[in-house]
Amino acid sequence: MRKLFLSIVLSLFVFISFAKGQDRLILPQPLTFKEHANDVTQNNDETLDFIADYLKQNPLVTKLLIECHVFTEASEQENLSLSLQRAAIVGYYLTEKGINCSRLIITGFGNSSPAVGATDNQDNTRIEFFPAEYDGKQTLDYNLNDPNLRQYDPCEIDN
Repeated sequence: MRKLFLSIVLSLFVFISFAKGQDRLILPQPLTFKEHANDVTQNNDETLDFIADYLKQNPLVTKLLIECHVFTEASEQENLSLSLQRAAIVGYYLTEKGINCSRLIITGFGNSSPAVGATDNQDNTRIEFFPAEYDGKQTLDYNLNDPNLRQYDPCEIDN
């Protein structure tokens, strides 16, 4: 019962925050991945389920931007590739939980966008979620057609 109450309160808080112009989905805990891999570590189901529940409870959030950043000692291209893979894995999980793939925008930035105030690679490696469209209207000042932006189409099916 407490978990359900917390989920409802957090979902309501996120919805209200978004309605007031806050741009980032606030998670109960950060998502973590195995080092140098696209595998989500154990104990992340609660956070991933929270995101899926948020989208189910807020159908007016018509697009969610999944933005992944990876900072390792690997090359810029390897960081970019890994960030896109990680974001795609999260998108896949959400579609498996019943979220329509057309509601997801999956992006990878590699190591091109450090977090404000981050002091090391661990602080910079992150995955963030932004309500990008509300009731069909874009809410972020964000150019989704930017040629430098690496995206993955979650509705694309590999044959």
